[in-house]
Amino acid sequence: MLEIGTEDPGLIAEPDGYINVMWPKAEALQMPEGQGRMRQIIGWIAIVGFVVLFGGLAILDRNDVSRARAKKL
Repeated sequence: MLEIGTEDPGLIAEPDGYINVMWPKAEALQMPEGQGRMRQIIGWIAIVGFVVLFGGLAILDRNDVSRARAKKL
């Protein structure tokens, strides 16, 4: 239940200047855990993918630099 009162009780069509709001009683609240877990799984897969991708690129670049140095010798 939510009650809002004002200092000026001049709200038209409201007794005593108050607004009363009532919501139906909820039996239980349940968080959408399936969606949250799916987002976490997708996020971890994306992070691991980026690490593998950029790690592979770093190794390839390192090999290219080593080959370039070997050609200069």
